Amino acid sequence: MYISAGFIDELVTQTNKYVETLVNNEGMKENSRMKEWHPVSFDEMKVFLSLIIAMGLVQKSERQQYWSNFEVVDTTLFRNYMSRDRFIAILSNLHLADKEKQVPRGEVRFDPLFKIRPFISLIIDSFPEI
Repeated sequence: MYISAGFIDELVTQTNKYVETLVNNEGMKENSRMKEWHPVSFDEMKVFLSLIIAMGLVQKSERQQYWSNFEVVDTTLFRNYMSRDRFIAILSNLHLADKEKQVPRGEVRFDPLFKIRPFISLIIDSFPEI
């Protein structure tokens, strides 16, 4: 599938915006990992998406095994490009759409697929090109 630079830019923007809102609106626990969050960059998001795709090709029984250095399950690709903690931080905060623009349930323009609508649109738009 073709993922445009514009789509990745929007992922970066919405993910960073979500974390900023989360940190500003909800008091962080003293030992929260989110205190160490730094904004995700375009290149870092490309690496993140590449690792997600690689996880589909190299299947492990548990996510942490992708970063294991235990010889039997070692896959250095993941450790070489992104730390496990950073991967999980991005995964936990990944956002595709601006929550502030979501129409509440029960209203006329409510979209139950709002949070993934940008991805659905990307797929629909990309099919004719591919």
